[in-house]
Amino acid sequence: MTTEDRSALGIALAAGLLGAGIALLTAPKPGWELRRDLDSAFSRARERMRPEEVERGLNRLLQRVFDRADALLKTGTRVLETNIEAVFAAIDAGRQAYRHEREQIERRGAFMETPATPGPSRIT
Repeated sequence: MTTEDRSALGIALAAGLLGAGIALLTAPKPGWELRRDLDSAFSRARERMRPEEVERGLNRLLQRVFDRADALLKTGTRVLETNIEAVFAAIDAGRQAYRHEREQIERRGAFMETPATPGPSRIT
């Protein structure tokens, strides 16, 4: 785990603790109960801030990210394969239609006038 990761995680945990502290302070409780709750919350936070706990949490998060990325990659591959087959099928259909029309024109012996060259020219 890099220093940046630890710093970001520390900031996130500190913000969470601050929010929990504010929530506890604004709750209608007697002072002794509030102190007990704060002590308990800080103890849990200290436990979560231990390097091995932070690393375990990051490993779980990374595993979820990798699992999701793998699922997206598999879905993307299936979509790509499906679309590639459709594109190739469309290209093949276009080639067949072109060949068919060309054969029809050649059978009829069709000629076209082209403005660039005088006289008829055969379509090939």
